Amino acid sequence: MRKVLIIGTGNIAIRHFQNILKLKITNQIKILSRFSSARNISKNVKNCIITDMQKARKFNPNFILICSPSSLHIADIIKFITIFPLAKIFCEKPLTNKYKKINKIEKKSADKVYVGYQLRFNKLVLKLKSIIKKKIYGKVLSYKFITGQDIKDWRPNKKLINTVSINSKLGGGVMLELSHEIDLSLFLFGKPKNIFCKNKKSKYKNFDVEDNSNIFFEYENYISTICIDMFNPIKKRDLYVTFDKAYVHINFINNQIIIYKKNIIINKKIISNDYEDMIKNFFKKNRSINFSNFKTAALVNKVVEISKKSSKLSKKITLH
Repeated sequence: MRKVLIIGTGNIAIRHFQNILKLKITNQIKILSRFSSARNISKNVKNCIITDMQKARKFNPNFILICSPSSLHIADIIKFITIFPLAKIFCEKPLTNKYKKINKIEKKSADKVYVGYQLRFNKLVLKLKSIIKKKIYGKVLSYKFITGQDIKDWRPNKKLINTVSINSKLGGGVMLELSHEIDLSLFLFGKPKNIFCKNKKSKYKNFDVEDNSNIFFEYENYISTICIDMFNPIKKRDLYVTFDKAYVHINFINNQIIIYKKNIIINKKIISNDYEDMIKNFFKKNRSINFSNFKTAALVNKVVEISKKSSKLSKKITLH
């Protein structure tokens, strides 16, 4: 029997809870809250909440979803793998708020961990990955991510001051909050040789985190850009890829892939249920090779660390 323990009561924890029920994966779910109560939640969620670790032990889950702030992820992975050594672990992205914490995880534990970069299951992304792998339009010449949304619209049911997003100690800042773009760059195009980055507090200057970041990846034969912000008044998530023989634009908001090839324009709409597909896959015996694991998620954190260092020093840094 699948018995699921979810750690945390934030938006993403509740979303996973609802998807597990919707997909009829199991109804044996407990939600462990570190606080005596959680606000603004439905009755069916509240009925599953426990606040006592002893009750969690008695429940004895074989699947654990860690949805705590990223500053607690590594400690939670160690804690729950120690208590429930046979359980499979899902950890929300990013893997941690500080790369140096990653060394605390032993390899045998790391092999059990899967990380929530759900865009790896996006059908538009998988189509593009196939195009790149098969070299349908020749070699990649460059790519650019442009992603942004005003942080005030991210979690409308919470006061901004109380969110993880603007708290550096909890893993906030645009680079970690929007690390999907970094993960997709590595997933689709591989590791760059060098990284150059500039971070700024462009709008929310009272935050202790960056709200705007431009990261430049230098590969053997081309350079690319990741532009991410937390203040764009219009929600935007786009990827542009230039090939030898075509230009591809993915609009994640509209679920579109547009391919420009000479005088031909191919415009397709592909609906994708990234979160649901990822969660379904986590509970399978043979998980997809696309699933982000501990190693790939750790590389994202390494890139974030190097990017921040590059911005601070205003120089290009080699990714080893």
